[in-house]
Amino acid sequence: KGSKQFKNTKYCSANCRKIASRKKLSMEARVKKGKSLLVQVPHISYLIKECRRAETVQILSDHNLESFTKTMDFIKNKPKGDIEICHIAPAQAQGKKSIGLLHYENLFYGGSYQNRIFGNQYLSGGLKIKRSDLEKKWAVDEKMDNNSILKKVELFLGDFVKSYIDINHVRKNKKRRPIEEILKIDP
Repeated sequence: KGSKQFKNTKYCSANCRKIASRKKLSMEARVKKGKSLLVQVPHISYLIKECRRAETVQILSDHNLESFTKTMDFIKNKPKGDIEICHIAPAQAQGKKSIGLLHYENLFYGGSYQNRIFGNQYLSGGLKIKRSDLEKKWAVDEKMDNNSILKKVELFLGDFVKSYIDINHVRKNKKRRPIEEILKIDP
C-alpha cells in the first residue's frame, strides 16, 4: 500500500476502471455521431445559412457555451406561423461598416412583413463586428458546401461544439429519413 503505484491509482478496482472506460468510449462515439448529424439538424442548417449569407463565420464572435446554447435554443424554438428570426444589427448589410452577430442578444422574433420592410436597415443597438476586423481565414463563399462551413464553425468556436453535443441531444431533421428512402427507390 505504500508504493507509488498504489498512491496513483485512479479506480478502486478493475471493474470500476472498465466501467469508466466504457463510459468514455460511448461518449466519444456519441460526440462523433452527433458531429456527423449536425449538418442535418434544422437549427444548425440555419446557422450555416447565416454564415453563408454574412460571408464569414465570425458572426459567431463573443460566444461562450451558455450564450451559444441560448442562441441555438432561440433558433430552435421559433414560433410557427408568419414569424421570422430578425436581426437588430443586420447580418448582411451591403456597404455598411459592420455585420450583425448571430447571438441571442442580437435576435428577435418578428413578422415576415416587418422583416421585409426593414430589410438591411440598421437603426441602433444589437451586437455587431466591424468589417475591418474580419479575417480572410474565416471567410465563407457561396461555393462552399455545408460540411466545409461547419468545419470552419467548429474551428472558430473550439470545444463549444463538442460541449454543445454533450449537453443537447442532436437529432436530425424529421424530413430526412423519407427523403433518403425516396432516393433509394429513385435516385
